[in-house]
Amino acid sequence: MVTARWSVLATVLVAGVLALLATILALPASAHAGLVSIDPADGATVTAAPSRVTLTFDEDMAEPAVVLVTGPDGQRAAVGPARVSGAVVSVGVDLPSPGRYTVAFRAVSADGHPVTDQTSFAFQPGGVASAGSPAAKPGSVGGASASGATSESAWLVVGTGVALAALVGVGLVRALRANGHRAAP
Repeated sequence: MVTARWSVLATVLVAGVLALLATILALPASAHAGLVSIDPADGATVTAAPSRVTLTFDEDMAEPAVVLVTGPDGQRAAVGPARVSGAVVSVGVDLPSPGRYTVAFRAVSADGHPVTDQTSFAFQPGGVASAGSPAAKPGSVGGASASGATSESAWLVVGTGVALAALVGVGLVRALRANGHRAAP
């Protein structure tokens, strides 16, 4: 009788631990695509007008992608549709006047998660160039900030861990009751 009870308890415990490990190991697969870099960089000042704005992500992107480039006067500076090639999304630009240009984009990763963000750069012909931020600023992922996406992942792990612990607890209580043990009054 003692052997059967411990066998059931061990089975329930091992199943709970394996389920928890499977959840933890699956987390990297649930990560969203992120912007790695943009050229011209966010906050940069360029003295020569670029012919394209190029966004590089950390995973392949899918068509269609939308990249809107607007100038200081609010006029569109993007020329033609955005092109997607693997992890790179780009659009041609024509910068008619000096000033700050805003790059707003929405792209969808190959696994279906949208990435949306906005950056800017300055065009100052004859001015002093500056590099800006070579890496992307924390961006929006599916409408939530990247830090929000990380927070959501952490809550997913915590919630899953709590649910698994409750499931294992219920299994242990049922196993003990099935073997004739009752909770103390």
